[in-house]
Parts: sequence; structure tokens; C-alpha cells
Amino acid sequence: GGGQTGGGQGRNAFKSRLATANVPRWPLASDGIPSAGADGARRDQRSADSQRGGDAFWEDDDEQVQNNGVQILLVRHGQSTWNAQGRWQGQADMPLSSLGVAQSALAAIRLAGGNPTIHGEDLGIRNITAVYSSNMQRAVQTASILAQQAELGPVIEDERLRERSVGEWSGLTYEEVQRKWPGYLKRRLLPPSYETDDHVLPRVFAALENVRKMQPGGRVVVVCHAGVIYAVEAYLKAKARRRNPQRRYRIGNLGTRWIIWDGKGFRLGK
Repeated sequence: GGGQTGGGQGRNAFKSRLATANVPRWPLASDGIPSAGADGARRDQRSADSQRGGDAFWEDDDEQVQNNGVQILLVRHGQSTWNAQGRWQGQADMPLSSLGVAQSALAAIRLAGGNPTIHGEDLGIRNITAVYSSNMQRAVQTASILAQQAELGPVIEDERLRERSVGEWSGLTYEEVQRKWPGYLKRRLLPPSYETDDHVLPRVFAALENVRKMQPGGRVVVVCHAGVIYAVEAYLKAKARRRNPQRRYRIGNLGTRWIIWDGKGFRLGK
């Protein structure tokens, strides 16, 4: 079920592989980061409220994966109380807001739509075999709502799926960071305790390795965080030698990305 960190040798070996894989060094956005100032915060809030960031969510990936391949749907949790306030969040363990609960319930209906025994027809994501989650409460709350509605059994928590730490910026708004750390955001500088991709990716991929080993041939929902999903997506884009791997498309609350284990390694899905 996870929650255990891999050994030091495994982490070091993985870091060595990352070092040669052209992984973007500038870490991508983390939970609770407004786009730019108050206007950006309002734009992000409207996006979260309307779920535009996740409108493509719950689109099924109908690719046929052979040889016990595993399809994993990475899902960002519902809106948290600090997301609603436009605060950098990181590993601060904030609960869902009332909107976040409603977003999760709406997504759960879509997920349950893939189970004809619940709705009588195939409307959503088909044949999900398990739901995994970060052990942070905003993710666990989201995953529990999804799993209960879709009758998928208990949520399997794994601490390795936690959001990246944003260090000294946790709890601050965009404006507060600008005031207390002048010039940092414009120049893409980070506070000393910020957890970069080189530290995030080994633990996250160790968790995903556990999922694919425990769910051979399965289709799995993994509820985690924006910073985790952006880091995984950028790494897999770079690995596939895609152009502009650091370019990202915003993941709203309950937004998703498919990744595939095809027997040779992880890659992005459709």
C-alpha cells in the first residue's frame, strides 16, 4: 500500500538516471500558487470554480496496453481552503473547502459512470481497479469521495505522493512572496527549503512503481497534487524528447493526466 520510502541506493541510482535525462530544473507550480498577483489569483479562482482546468478530466484513455501494462489516471485533489485563499500550500495539510467537496462529488459521478452496475450505462472511466492517494488530507478526502461513489473499496494511501514542500513560502500569498522575497518570482528563484524536482521525482516514481507492481494490467486512479503531476509530466515529456517539456497546461482542481506503464517504462497517455 506504500508510504515507505525506498532505500538510499535506489534513490541515488534514480537521481543518476534523472541527471542524464534532461529533467527541467526549474520546478513547476505547486498547490495554491496564483498566476500573477490579485488578478491572476482571481483568474485561477474562476478557473477552479468553473473546472476549466479539469474539463478534459474523466476522458477515458481507450488505448489497449499489452503485457500487464498499467494505466494510471493522476488526479489533482479538489479545492482546498488555502487554494481558495490563493496561498502557496506545499506540504501544509489543509482540508478541502466546501467547493472542493462539491468538485470531488461531481467528479465521482463521472467516475462512477464507468460502472454500468451503478448507472446502467457506460458514461465514464471504465474498469478502474483501485484508488491510491497522497496521505495529505485534501487528497485523501478527494479520493475517499471518488472511491465511495464508484464502489471501489478502501483508498490506499502513500506518503510518497505528497505535494512538494514550498519551504518558507508555505502559507504566503503571491503578493506576500513578492513583498518578503523581492525579485524572486520574476527571476525564478526559490527559497532555501523548496523541494525541487530532483527530490520530488524519485519518491513519486517509487510510489508509481509500487502501483504498477501491485495492479498488473489494472487501471488505477491516483489522487495527488499539482506540483507532483507537473513534475511527472515534464519529466516524461523530456524523456520522450518532446519540444518544450517545461511548457505546461494548467491543471485545475480535479484535473487529470493519464500515464501508462507499457512494460518498458512510464510514458504519457492520451
